[in-house]
Amino acid sequence: MLFKTKSGKTNLAINTSIYLVSDVLVKIIPFLLLPILTRSISQSEYGLVAIFNNIIEITIVLTLFGANLFLRVEYFKDNYELKETIRALIGNSFLIFIVLTLIFFALAFIDYEYDILGLNYWLLTIPFIAFVRSIISVFISKFQCDESPLSVARLNLLQSLTVAVFILTLLSFGMGTAAVFGGTSAALLFILLLIIFNNKVNFKSSIVNNKICKSAFKFGCGIFPYSVSWWIRTAADTFIIFSFLSASDLGEYTIIVKVSSILVVFVSALNHAIAPRILQNFSNKQQVQSIKIIFISILLVSFISLCMYLFQDFLFAIIAPASYSFSSDVFSILLLALIFKASSDFISNYFYFFNKSKFLSLITFIGSMLHLVICFLFISEYGIALVAYSTLFTFFGVLIAQLLYLNFNFKYLT
Repeated sequence: MLFKTKSGKTNLAINTSIYLVSDVLVKIIPFLLLPILTRSISQSEYGLVAIFNNIIEITIVLTLFGANLFLRVEYFKDNYELKETIRALIGNSFLIFIVLTLIFFALAFIDYEYDILGLNYWLLTIPFIAFVRSIISVFISKFQCDESPLSVARLNLLQSLTVAVFILTLLSFGMGTAAVFGGTSAALLFILLLIIFNNKVNFKSSIVNNKICKSAFKFGCGIFPYSVSWWIRTAADTFIIFSFLSASDLGEYTIIVKVSSILVVFVSALNHAIAPRILQNFSNKQQVQSIKIIFISILLVSFISLCMYLFQDFLFAIIAPASYSFSSDVFSILLLALIFKASSDFISNYFYFFNKSKFLSLITFIGSMLHLVICFLFISEYGIALVAYSTLFTFFGVLIAQLLYLNFNFKYLT
């Protein structure tokens, strides 16, 4: 482990700082790319890019199937050998990738014939992109449990830089939206080849442990509603806005979400750092220490959110040209919603460790479906502001449900 204190524990503050700096660097790359992209394509075309990216996200959820969370939990229980576990998880993802590829062949044909989305043959690249990113997620989870933030940083930076370079190269040839679709695909192919050669993969000897595969698949079934619930809140928003409003409205909402994702970067970095410590404290019966870590983390997220609210005009001026519009009210509502989401994410570590993922999946899925129904019924009347308000109230509802559950099951925390 890196950065150990005298007590033998890794320094949480230093690890958090490394995660934060690396996550900022990783996210700053697409943020630097965004002004170039918004000046190369129209707001409506950016809406099409948003649809492509959101289909990728749900495909990753399907392909990964909770493998990263399974590894994080099993790492501290020592039920299986680590290399066998990683091999089994990648094996599961590969089987799902094969099935999804066949499905996307049919979807691409339908889109080509009826021009529903306008993505056509680019849909065929999505299962592959999702598969490679699933492999990356598994290795990232392993490095996080090792409390090796530098390894996580290197892998994330490799992915972000490679994608940006390929997209910029194709943009220079005036390829427009195709530069995003083709550049992302080519970059992930390059990364997969690097992983294969760097790890000297021997496909003949890569036999998977069926017992681990079954355990991981069972875990994935339990956590799937929780995983897909986040997609419902993001990707489904994309399709609803595109269907009931316009591609221009979708472009506006996507830009607002992009800027608010600065807070998501901070939350992600913080959760990456505190999750192993929280799980380890649970394992050592030190639940009170975990509660303190979660409480301090929520305060930090709230402070960052306040700073973003105060400097929102500056942030939007950097990201998009004057021809792009945005709503200050929608941005403010999303920031508050993300505070609730961050609190829920931190607390979710408890549910993972104590095998309460079914309850977590149930409440998050219900919240997401409620959000979907609200948006579907009322977005035509209230516009993108409704999406933000619905996100706020349903995130708050999920958080309250988690806290009530913990209150009635306090024996696990003492």
